[in-house]
Amino acid sequence: MANPLDEMLRTHVAPVLTGAGYRRSGRVYRFAAPNGDLAVIEFPARVLSRDYVDFAVTTGVAPTPAVDWIRRKAETMDSQAPGLECRLIRVDLTPPRRWWRGVGTPDMDQHWGFKKDDGGDQCGIELAGLLADQVVPTLRRLLDRQELLAEVRNPRLGDKASLNFGKELAEIVMLVDHGPTPDLEELLESREAANPQDELASWARRRLASRAAAG
Repeated sequence: MANPLDEMLRTHVAPVLTGAGYRRSGRVYRFAAPNGDLAVIEFPARVLSRDYVDFAVTTGVAPTPAVDWIRRKAETMDSQAPGLECRLIRVDLTPPRRWWRGVGTPDMDQHWGFKKDDGGDQCGIELAGLLADQVVPTLRRLLDRQELLAEVRNPRLGDKASLNFGKELAEIVMLVDHGPTPDLEELLESREAANPQDELASWARRRLASRAAAG
C-alpha cells in the first residue's frame, strides 16, 4: 500500500516543483543554480497520531560557500548531495489552520497534517498552490547572491525567514567568493583581532588565496 504522504506529494507537489526545475530524491527536492548554489525543499514525516498523516515543510538556500564551510571537516559527505543541513537561510511556509498540526500557533510550529481517511487531496492542492505562489519565487530570488546578501544584512522577509548562522558568519560566507573587498576585510580583521586563530577567518583567507591562484 502506498504511503499517503508520498502519494499526496507525488500527485500534487511533484508536478509543481519539477515543473519549476526541481529534481526529486525521495521527499527532497533540489533546484541548482548555474553557480552550484541550491534551493532545497524537504517534506519530512512526523509521527503524532495513528489517524493523521503528519509532516513538515522545510525549505532553504544553500550557497556553495556555505556548503563548503559546513562540510570543511566532513570529507565523507562530499559525494552526498547537500540538504537543509547546509542551508544558510531558512524560509518558512505557515500552514493554513485546517492543515496545521503543531503546538502553539501555526506561525510558530509549522507542521502540517491531514486525516488518513481523506487521502490528502485537498491538503495537497493547497500546499502545491502555496509552494508555487510563495516558496518557489522566494527561493529563486534568494539564489541571487546579491539578493541573499541583502536579505542577510537587511531582512525583508521578517519572521518568514531566519539565518542558519549568525549574521557576521553569514556575511563572510556570502562575501568570500567575491574576492577581497573592504567589507570582507573589515569582518575578517575584526575576528582575527579577537582570536588570531579564528577558524572562519582562516578558512576565508585560504579560500580567497585558492581562488586568486586559480585565476
